[in-house]
Amino acid sequence: MELWKRRSAALSYSWGTLTLTEQFQEPRPGFQGEVGINPVTATLSYLPSIIHIVYTNMLGNAYRTVALQLTEWENHREESAFQYHHTTKVLVFTFFNNFAVLFHIAIFKQDLFLLHKRLSSLLILSQVVNQFTEVVVPFVVDRFYSSSHKELKEDDPAADHMQAEGSLPPFPGLFLEYIELLVQFGYLSLFSCVYPPTAVLLLINNITEIRGDAYKICRLFRKPFSPPESGIGVWQTAFEVLSFLSVISNCWLLFLAPRIKAFTQDAGLSPSLVLIFFIMVEHVLIIVKMILAFIIPDEPDWVRIRKEKIEYCSMLALKEQKVRHSQTDALPRS
Repeated sequence: MELWKRRSAALSYSWGTLTLTEQFQEPRPGFQGEVGINPVTATLSYLPSIIHIVYTNMLGNAYRTVALQLTEWENHREESAFQYHHTTKVLVFTFFNNFAVLFHIAIFKQDLFLLHKRLSSLLILSQVVNQFTEVVVPFVVDRFYSSSHKELKEDDPAADHMQAEGSLPPFPGLFLEYIELLVQFGYLSLFSCVYPPTAVLLLINNITEIRGDAYKICRLFRKPFSPPESGIGVWQTAFEVLSFLSVISNCWLLFLAPRIKAFTQDAGLSPSLVLIFFIMVEHVLIIVKMILAFIIPDEPDWVRIRKEKIEYCSMLALKEQKVRHSQTDALPRS
């Protein structure tokens, strides 16, 4: 996460969006406020997992609608504040909606075999569904659209390419893509020690999905406008929370591992003593994580130096402007 923050800061500086402040935020069109004067401008084994995926998606869609209505009711003035509160509501529900069952199995049932089975089936089925919706469906839709568009051109040779693109639906945004990445990161960081192939499956899925997303953006939607952003906002906090919880989760899962239990029983260690040991290990790892987060700066040195250079040049320009104004005021007026 620390390396990603440094990478994000480097990209933001390269794109000129690192120093965006709230005073330049875009006002939200749905805001309802009082009119005032601006002071500046004047299968059976897979059946439970299938049911889980179905009701998870249904509840996710329903709650996103509820979260949107609640955030609209809060009537935020700026678009950034609206997106922040809307995303926060969806993130809280997404966490419970996707991980509550797995945590229940790990903490209350303490059945690693059932957790392994449920996690593997969830990953396999979700990847199959994602590949179908992200790759197969866009390809079929594009083939159908291309054939109908070709017939239109044969009837009207003067049809313009820009007009054809204007008839495409607007790009839905990256909200669902962020949620998908967050859920994948949760599966990987929280439970991958129970099912090690998680990383490989997600890597294969994301490699193919990158091309599928590029295909959709280029062929199935209007070319989206990319608003300037200084980072990924509240999503960064969500990923950091998952990385923090992953330390606790993996220590607990290792404590439940059959090999660890067999080894400690052969060594004559009591379960309570082993639990205390893993709690100590978990605390040490969290402290190390916090120390690394404190030591590793969020911005690379070259970005920090260039920001300081820009601030220094701005101060010099401001001082020079003040000197010119003072000299102009000191001149005698005729």
